[in-house]
Amino acid sequence: MQSGYQVQPNQGGLSHEAEYGIIRFDLVKVLVLNIIYLGVILGLYYTNKHTGLVDKWFAKLLHF
Repeated sequence: MQSGYQVQPNQGGLSHEAEYGIIRFDLVKVLVLNIIYLGVILGLYYTNKHTGLVDKWFAKLLHF
């Protein structure tokens, strides 16, 4: 007895090319978002290093 759902080739499932296209799109999306996050973190780090603005903002937010 087999359990689970198995898609047989040419029975309405996605082709390998379509699946790889979806995976490729998701991979590019994740890489782009990670680059954006890294840029924001580095921007906050260097802004705080030169001005102390982030420290002041968190001190005000957390009532230190």
